[in-house]
Amino acid sequence: MRFLHVHKLNSMSVIEKYLGIKGKKEYIIDTSFNHLNMIAQSQMEIYYEFLDNKNIKIEELCKWFFENYLETEFNVTGFYLNCPSENSNYLEKNRTLCSEIDSVLKQFKMWCEDKNIDVELLQMSSNHMLFKDLPSLIDKKYIYPDSDEFNKASFLLCSDQSNIHYISEKYNQPNFYELLNNNDLKIEDFHEYQQDDIKWLLEHYYIYTDMDGFLKN
Repeated sequence: MRFLHVHKLNSMSVIEKYLGIKGKKEYIIDTSFNHLNMIAQSQMEIYYEFLDNKNIKIEELCKWFFENYLETEFNVTGFYLNCPSENSNYLEKNRTLCSEIDSVLKQFKMWCEDKNIDVELLQMSSNHMLFKDLPSLIDKKYIYPDSDEFNKASFLLCSDQSNIHYISEKYNQPNFYELLNNNDLKIEDFHEYQQDDIKWLLEHYYIYTDMDGFLKN
C-alpha cells in the first residue's frame, strides 16, 4: 500500500546516475521517472473525466474521503477539508489545495499523537508541516537494512548492472526481479556464468523454484 509514483535509484541508467551536477536535496528525475509521471498524469486526467461525466468533482471526492469515508470505514473522526469553489480558476484551486494539504498533514499529526483533532489549536498553528516530521500509527514503520548480504541481494535483484538480469533481447527487462515476474524461466535458461549468483539467491531464500522448476520471487 505504498505510493508507487516515485523515483527509484535502481531504475536509473549508469549514465543518468553520474551525468550532470545534482544537489544534496534535489529530487532526482530520470527517463524512467518521466515516463512514470506521464502515465500518472494520464491516469488522473482519465479519472477526472470519468468523474465529471457522472457530475462528480474530484475536489468533492477528496472532501468525502476525509469527512465521511475515514469515519465510516475506520472510525476516524474530526478530519475536514475545505475545497475550492467550483467557480475558482486553476490558480486559486492550486493555492487553496496547497494550504489544505498542509492542514491535513497537521490533522494527521494530531490524530497520531492524541487520537483527537483540535480545530482551534490547528487554526492557531502557523508552522508548515513537513512530510519527514510526520509521526506514524505504526511503531516500526520503516526498516533500514545495512549488511553485505542485503547489499548483494538488492544489487542482484534490482540493479540494471546485475550480471543475471539479461539473457537475450527476447527477455529484455530492467532488472532480475522484473525478469522473473514477467517470464517463466528455469535456472538452465541462464548462461553458465550467471548461475552461481542465482544459486546464491536460492540458497539465501530470496527466490525459490516452484513445483515445475520455474524461478519465482
